[in-house]
Amino acid sequence: MDAATATAAVADCAESTLLSKAENLLRRAEDAVVELRGAAEELRGAATTLKDACDVIRLATAVRAVRAGAEEEAARAGSEEDAQRAGAEEDAQRAGAEEEAARPRGCCGRIKAWWKEWRQSGRVPDLEAPLVGNEATVADLPAAGQESDRRSEKTARCSAMQSCALFASLTMLPYMGPGGVLKEDAYSSSYPATLLVIFYCHWSLFPHSAVAFRALVFVSATLHISIFIWACFDGDM
Repeated sequence: MDAATATAAVADCAESTLLSKAENLLRRAEDAVVELRGAAEELRGAATTLKDACDVIRLATAVRAVRAGAEEEAARAGSEEDAQRAGAEEDAQRAGAEEEAARPRGCCGRIKAWWKEWRQSGRVPDLEAPLVGNEATVADLPAAGQESDRRSEKTARCSAMQSCALFASLTMLPYMGPGGVLKEDAYSSSYPATLLVIFYCHWSLFPHSAVAFRALVFVSATLHISIFIWACFDGDM
């Protein structure tokens, strides 16, 4: 073999070797690119997972802060409620002690307190009481017609109540005669006592709005006046 042939053979061998190495390098480069892409995908997934974990941690921190604030607010509200309850209990105890101290002692004291409260519960206001307060101005004063209407209404109400006493007084007519007032032979022996009880009870209840009792007095007076008129016409009186 001459030199040219040997050189050509060596060149062919070297070329084939280089081609095979280049192919190997290209194949390895492609594998490396694939591996790099996989690593990039894994890194992207890890970043997403890390972001989700950070969001979860941030949310848990916010929830913990809100819960702590709510617990603190509940504790503050509970302490304020306890303080208010304690204050209310103290006020109730103080009021109970004052009421116990002001409560009348004995049977006579209780009767006097009940009678005073009952007498003042339905008292008719004074007709001459001022219609305006001390601090009232000229613009607050009622007109003459309004004042007259108010006084007329009060007068009519008092007249209606006094008429019951008038009817009760007329029930004494059957006992007015030659024999004197409250004759014993008029109706019955218990009638004078009944009349006096009704008459005095009515005047004792006059400040109170005892509508039912006044109706009873009215019916009783009407009945006895009718009996008196019938007796006069019959000739028994």
